Amino acid sequence: MGKVRHTRILGVDFQLNPLHTIPTLNDKGFILWESRAILQYLTDRYGKDDTLNPKIPKRSGMVNQILYFDACTLFPRILQYFILYFDACTLFPRILQYFYPIVFQHQPPDPDKAEKVEEALGHLNAFLDKHPWVAGPYMTVADFAIAATIATAKAVQFDISKHPNVESWYNRAKKTMSGFEEINEKGAAMMEEMFKKSLE
Repeated sequence: MGKVRHTRILGVDFQLNPLHTIPTLNDKGFILWESRAILQYLTDRYGKDDTLNPKIPKRSGMVNQILYFDACTLFPRILQYFILYFDACTLFPRILQYFYPIVFQHQPPDPDKAEKVEEALGHLNAFLDKHPWVAGPYMTVADFAIAATIATAKAVQFDISKHPNVESWYNRAKKTMSGFEEINEKGAAMMEEMFKKSLE
């Protein structure tokens, strides 16, 4: 039953992705899953230069550090609010682990899970103390990954204004990133609607 539901909801071709996860990329027959891997691949494959995914080891290390922070700290803390079939490891998983029981199990918000999300947002706020972008002085693929995570946090009613560096970075990202609304805000709006209905 779970696999049938998963196929129907996510629409993933199991022949292409044995993990049955979204997103799954099919780029002219090249199949790739895991959102951050897809982000880096698309930037390397179609980017005009290496600005978004730098090749200089120190800059690349900073980008990878933030991508791993998103996957292993920030995303998982959101995931604790809303568990589903997503790639993740800390901020985003903590958001999802908070969200899932509320929306799909009709449970009240869990303050302990919310606190873990706030803690991860605090870490991100500290990262942004020294730089305008999450991995340093320039926008990179790490900013795109974190922007999706923060859009999700906002959708499930986390107030990023408590974290002024995160808020100013997010507003800067909205103005700077090409396709920001298409990439982040449409999905976040659907998630926000589900979340609000669950609280009624």
